[in-house]
Amino acid sequence: MMIKILPLVLLLGSGAFLSTPAYALNCGDVVTTNVTLTSNLACVDSNGLTVGASGITIDLNGYTISCAGLPAGFLGSCQPTVASPSRIGIASNGHNAVTVRGPGTITGFDVGVSLINGTGLQALGLTITGPQPSTDFPASKRLLTVGVLVNATQCQFSFFAPSNAVNVEFNDISQQTQGVQLDNAQCVLVAGNYIHDNAGFSDTHGIDLISSSNNIIITNQVLRNGLNASHPGNGIQVFNASNGGNSGFNDLQFNFVTDNCGDGIALLNGAHNNNVATNFALNNATNPKCGEVGFGFWDLDGATQGAGNIWNPNNVCKTQGPGVPAGVCP
Repeated sequence: MMIKILPLVLLLGSGAFLSTPAYALNCGDVVTTNVTLTSNLACVDSNGLTVGASGITIDLNGYTISCAGLPAGFLGSCQPTVASPSRIGIASNGHNAVTVRGPGTITGFDVGVSLINGTGLQALGLTITGPQPSTDFPASKRLLTVGVLVNATQCQFSFFAPSNAVNVEFNDISQQTQGVQLDNAQCVLVAGNYIHDNAGFSDTHGIDLISSSNNIIITNQVLRNGLNASHPGNGIQVFNASNGGNSGFNDLQFNFVTDNCGDGIALLNGAHNNNVATNFALNNATNPKCGEVGFGFWDLDGATQGAGNIWNPNNVCKTQGPGVPAGVCP
């Protein structure tokens, strides 16, 4: 049985958990003030809540926001099996100082929480999930879904140092195709999350950094992502998009990355100047549950990386692929 380890670091920047007033909510509402859920929100083929102002907190207060009823949705949810309009649990675009916090659950959406083009954004202590696959509806039928999506954020520089644009901390994310995706994002802290059992038709990863730089990925547990050799999933991937981009100067430390059906930690397609240190990357691509054993993936992989990456020998791993200096894994 896997015991989740909640680290005692990186609490600074999360902010104090202050109470917010109760507020009657409906699916599709635009929220412009602090709100606390007082009941579940069951959405039918629609978005959950949209942030409409800066400086607000949405407190799930132990309740659930769910989505069902999408035509051709995965097991009746709003997760797609064919191309369809995106349904988002909670979305913020262009606002600052927005917090979405648990405890509470967001389930069945294309994207659980979407944080775009802002600073001081936080997703804290949430459970983000979807339907459990079945024999008749295997995970391979599920198209791209993302637990937490962060896009188009920039570092904010103070007199002393840059501050985090986004904090994604202490969330439990499963049954998506990607747990956390950073897309053209800078200065994001992804810390203390339990990201597990995410799988789908393609593009399945626990944490995916796409053309994203100056981020900290630390103390996450990333387990059992990906399905098999036909539908693999890397635990943590840093990747330059084919149309350019800059996946550099990211810090990956103290992550526990194991039993993924793909690479454990991978720097790909020109990712450069990243620091990979003190991670536990074990049994990736060798788990019999993946269907095939040893199908061309490794615990650490830098096959198509760029220059300047640091693969510290203090990582704990068993297998290493091209581009990783000899001896990093025993």
